[in-house]
This record gives sequence, C-alpha cells and structure tokens, in this order.
Amino acid sequence: MKTVKEKKKELRKYNTLCKKINLLEERRAEMWLGSIASLPCTDKTPSGAPDGTKTERFVEKMDKLEADIKKLNAERIRLKEKIEAAIDKLKSPQARDVMKEIYLSGSEADIEELSLKINYSLRHIYRIHKKALEKIEL
Repeated sequence: MKTVKEKKKELRKYNTLCKKINLLEERRAEMWLGSIASLPCTDKTPSGAPDGTKTERFVEKMDKLEADIKKLNAERIRLKEKIEAAIDKLKSPQARDVMKEIYLSGSEADIEELSLKINYSLRHIYRIHKKALEKIEL
C-alpha cells in the first residue's frame, strides 16, 4: 500500500507532464518562428551546401522535438486514464471533484481558487483532499 506522500507524487506527475509538453511546444513554436525570420527573401533559387546543412539540422531538431512531444503526450494520456479511473472509484462526489480539479486540470490548481469555484471553505477542501488521498488506490 502506498503512503499519502507517494500517492501525491504519482498524482502530480500528470501536471508535471503537461508543463513539460507545454514548454516543448513553446520551444517548437519559437524555433519555427525563428527559422521563418531567418529565411532569405532575395532569391528563390536553391542555395549551396552551407544553407542546406543548416536546413537539415533544423529539420533534425524539429523531428526530435516532435518525437519527444509525441512520446510525452502518449505518457500523459496513459497517466490521465489511470488517475481518472482511480478518482472515479472514490465514493464521494465531492472528493472526485476536488481531486480532478487539483490533479487533472493540467496545472497545479490553486486551492483558494478552487474553494471559490466550488463554493467550499479552504478547511473543507483540505479535509476532502486529505480523506481522498487516504482512500484513493493508484
């Protein structure tokens, strides 16, 4: 049986993966925009080897980045399904709502914002969360 600390760590992996994917997607967008900005506009004829190797390096980097994003997305989906299944087994609808907001929102949910959103006191949210962590089976 896992401890509450171990369960929290496993539940937080999903949000961590989402953050990593977002960073990689931002990097991909920056690389793409940077490559467009550096394209010469004066001549439409193919250039020699030096420019070709630069393009090849760019394509290799983009391919690696795409593969990393695809791999992390597959892991994220698998982990989300596992966490959703565990949360759905909780008996309390309140516990399910709180756990989904905290661990499946894609970013670490702020407990204060969550309490306002679902109209519960902070103390009540913490109590629900604690009990849910004790009961959830991952």
